[in-house]
Amino acid sequence: MIQRPLSALVSFNATTGEANWRHDFPTDTRTWVRCRSLAYLDTSIPLEQPTVEGATPVTPFNLPEGASCEKCIYMSTTDNIIDAVLVALDAEAGALCQGFGDAGTIDLKQGRGDAQAPLYALTSPPLLAGSTIVVGGCVADNVALDMPGGVMRGFDVPMQPELILGTKAGQIFVLVRASGQSLTKVTEIDVKPANIPG
Repeated sequence: MIQRPLSALVSFNATTGEANWRHDFPTDTRTWVRCRSLAYLDTSIPLEQPTVEGATPVTPFNLPEGASCEKCIYMSTTDNIIDAVLVALDAEAGALCQGFGDAGTIDLKQGRGDAQAPLYALTSPPLLAGSTIVVGGCVADNVALDMPGGVMRGFDVPMQPELILGTKAGQIFVLVRASGQSLTKVTEIDVKPANIPG
């Protein structure tokens, strides 16, 4: 597998060296052209369960036999690094995973206010932690007064909704999916506005 800086992912046969498939993400971007790596998930391999006493078991994958995207690649493309879009591809065929997000993509700017590209972007590859794909986000500091905060997000995989949300300050809130209640202590503190002119 090769991820090219100009928004193309190519899968090769390891024995013959021939290309299995190629997926292009057309882009007009000519600045900040780079790739940020990818994450790979094979749902046919059982997830390792936690061994710490009291830990919550990891929910096993439950895809129908022969389902597409049983083996999945999570990535952002050159344009999507700048545009903050997470992509899921079927590792066998190279097609977008239609059941993930919006037909295979998630616009990570949604819910972030007026987060214009490239002021909100991805700077690291997606990280696979058990059954959760984790992505970070950064903002261009000191550009505007109304910039949204950078966030870290987690999505249940292969095709489930957002699960974790963390703020730029490094605060992570873990919520019970069914009720939305926080599993960690959250303290709200009123902060008086400053009276500094300008």
